[in-house]
Amino acid sequence: MTADNENPGGTRETGDIGAPHNATRDTVTHDVGATHASPLPGLHNLKPYPAYKDSGVPWLGDVPGHWEVTRGRFLFKEVDVRSTTGKETHLSMSQSLGLVPSHMVERTLTSDSYVGGKICEAGDLVLNRLKAHLGVFALAKQVGVISPDYSVFRKRGTAEMAYFEQVFRLPGMRTELRIRTKGIVEGFWRLYTKDLFDIRFPVPTSPEQTAIVRFLDHTDRRIQRYIHAKQKLIALLEEQKQAIIHQAVTGQIDVRTGQPYLAYKPSGVEWLGDVPAHWEVSRVKAEFHCLNHRRLPLSGTERGAMTLRRYDYYGASGVIDKVDDYLFDDELLLIAEDGANLVLRNLPLAIIARGRFWVNNHAHILKPK
Repeated sequence: MTADNENPGGTRETGDIGAPHNATRDTVTHDVGATHASPLPGLHNLKPYPAYKDSGVPWLGDVPGHWEVTRGRFLFKEVDVRSTTGKETHLSMSQSLGLVPSHMVERTLTSDSYVGGKICEAGDLVLNRLKAHLGVFALAKQVGVISPDYSVFRKRGTAEMAYFEQVFRLPGMRTELRIRTKGIVEGFWRLYTKDLFDIRFPVPTSPEQTAIVRFLDHTDRRIQRYIHAKQKLIALLEEQKQAIIHQAVTGQIDVRTGQPYLAYKPSGVEWLGDVPAHWEVSRVKAEFHCLNHRRLPLSGTERGAMTLRRYDYYGASGVIDKVDDYLFDDELLLIAEDGANLVLRNLPLAIIARGRFWVNNHAHILKPK
């Protein structure tokens, strides 16, 4: 492996791979080991390497003394093999899923023929030249055909491509990719191969690269299991909260005693069922003033031309923008009038708006009498 340690100068910042000093251990201990419910109870016991050296790369900082710092051209080679049949599995890039069969990615553009598309093999690093600095790259897990606009890089020697995929995802490396892109108009900035090959990478020994990948895979699986368990708990708590709210506001339980009321009567409302005998069942119009006549929609162009933007602008799903002026200075109940949320119920259908705000024509406005 060819070492390349020229120092371009500039300030140094401690990086993420092989980083030394107690700051790294302290950070890990604080972020992961501080809670008794940590999914990685032993992580805070990780120790730094015994010796470090200056990497010569500002964003990377110091690296373990026996690691090399090598330019990309000594680690990877670009390959450009084209499909002659178009019969290979068509792969598409997803920031969340990686490089996967196109049917797994929503709204994927399809083609009548993939003849002439680039071929990638398992273990190749596939990169979108226009969006590499945004994280649009992934390691191929299977042979497939990809867009000819993508670049395919294959390892030289014994490089562990899964390790270098993780290096590419470091914030410092993402900044490096952005700096090296060329172009006039944002969205069309391009990362050329010669600029990618000029970037310097931290290079552990081959056994260490493999060990790092295995450790990160193991850590990721444990964290994902922990997240899944927490998400299930959150869902159960949310369900319990909704059940408690329903019992309280429909009179199934007296919150003052924690017990049902002594007597009930039919409400006359099918979904509501029985209510406490001393409760009343009244129509909305008897309890609220409707202020819909005061609501006023503003177009996106009108809102975009505003400069102060200090007041909330409400729509059917809550606050959707900020505007210069307000229609109401009050505490009002807003009920969604239309929109997909009436079906999906991803957001509350009823919202209490307080203070000064504006409401468009997609929410009913109610004020208690």
